Amino acid sequence: MNLSQKVALVTGAAQGIGRAFAEELLRRGAKVSLLDVNQAAGEDCKSCLDKEFDPKWTRFIQCDVTSQEQLKGNPPLQCSLWDLHT
Repeated sequence: MNLSQKVALVTGAAQGIGRAFAEELLRRGAKVSLLDVNQAAGEDCKSCLDKEFDPKWTRFIQCDVTSQEQLKGNPPLQCSLWDLHT
């Protein structure tokens, strides 16, 4: 399935299933916002993915998706889909 021109938000993206899912989306051509509560692991994940995929295709956003306050008050998250889509 070709996912070019698509944008995805992946939660828990720094490791495990989230990371594997993000990698597969990238392989299929999607641009991906990598969300994770762990800043260091998230930055490491993005760095690793940038070696295999175009760095413009990913963005890491530190965010606890269980917190409505963080979801509402996170400008990078709010801009993420727009910025990646352009």
